[in-house]
Amino acid sequence: MFKLFKSEKKRYFEARLQQNRFKIYATECDRYQSKEMREEARQLFDAEKAKIAAAEEFIKAQEKLPKDDKTKLSHDELERKKDSIAKMGITRDGYEQNIKELDNRINGEAPSAENPLGTHGIQELLDAQHQTEELIKSYMNHKGL
Repeated sequence: MFKLFKSEKKRYFEARLQQNRFKIYATECDRYQSKEMREEARQLFDAEKAKIAAAEEFIKAQEKLPKDDKTKLSHDELERKKDSIAKMGITRDGYEQNIKELDNRINGEAPSAENPLGTHGIQELLDAQHQTEELIKSYMNHKGL
């Protein structure tokens, strides 16, 4: 009877171990997806930043041209260009915010005035799942399962 109980217990902990592995696989996939999304947001952020720099250089060059130059844009056109730079700045800031949110999702966030408890990230969850796996294995070895 003891042998039956022991094999039943072993099956139970092996199943728990397998469930934990499945959770680890899902969490690793989630971490990968979040990192990919962050990289995409970073590329868009860099592209927007480059567009803004190019547009600002263009405006500076236009302002240095003499008034009688035929290639010089009118005052209204320059103002529209400055407005488009402001809009690109808003877009860039949105990408920057997305990057910060994804970083917090991956790595967690330390407690702050806005969030006194902080948040746990995917990486911390993954570490906890690996610790749980080691705990189950250790228990099984200790009990001779």
